[in-house]
Amino acid sequence: MILRYCHLSRFPRVFKSMTGVDVPEFDTLVRDILPRYAAAEHTRLNRPNRKRALGAGHPFRLDPRDQLLLTVVWLRQYPIHEVLAYLFAISDSTVSRYISRTLPLLEAAGRDTMRMPDPGKKRRRTLDALLADTPDLVIVIDTFEQRVQRPRDRSSADRLYSGKKKQHTLKSQVAVETEKGRDIILEIDVQGAHSVREVAPEAVGVFILPPSYQVLRERLILRQTETEESLILRLRNAQREVQDYEKFDYVIVNDEVSQGTLDLQSVILAERVKRGRQRTAVENILNTFEN
Repeated sequence: MILRYCHLSRFPRVFKSMTGVDVPEFDTLVRDILPRYAAAEHTRLNRPNRKRALGAGHPFRLDPRDQLLLTVVWLRQYPIHEVLAYLFAISDSTVSRYISRTLPLLEAAGRDTMRMPDPGKKRRRTLDALLADTPDLVIVIDTFEQRVQRPRDRSSADRLYSGKKKQHTLKSQVAVETEKGRDIILEIDVQGAHSVREVAPEAVGVFILPPSYQVLRERLILRQTETEESLILRLRNAQREVQDYEKFDYVIVNDEVSQGTLDLQSVILAERVKRGRQRTAVENILNTFEN
């Protein structure tokens, strides 16, 4: 849902970076393509060999406007389908289906001029590469709060409650884009960190831990941003979330801001000089020793 129109259109600069067109231009494109889309859908649904009755099967997860947006992002950025699936909150197979249905409509109308050269299946962009080339996309991801259906299980419902606006303990996900040497920091909650790991398993996880439960409670009270009920819920969730620290690569105790900042800088510097990230540079140096 991160890149769906209702959210992405709030960030005009990022919208244009991701699509190659500004929001008004995209709105015009949608108005031009929708009649073609409706006609294509009518033909598809009324084909003679259709096995299901009209209205049967699962409804589309994305409306026509968002299907077109997904396809335009694909033509402009060429991310791997797993990344598009994450950004639009759909499955990989659904990504393929939407592109195969909407791309011919754009081509037939001559409205695919935002298209960039396809780098090929093996060179399409991971989430790290996409974020490195479009740093402002981090802001879109960081400000996004994905609504989920309330789980029946109380513990799961509490854990997922208001992931961004009512987040509990801060965690950062540091992604180092090795080719360009850019460090990208995502300030997200535990669930967000797990989602990032699914599409960018090489990302480095940093867990920011308060010095104690009492200090966390005092800080939340001093901020005066919580009702009594939401404060209780945040603290209850924090008690569960701190147990996830073992799933992260680093842990920083957020006692003093200055020291915490230095610790995070140390993590970034350490990750930059890891052997795996230095492989190309080292190989180039070693080649100079060959006679």
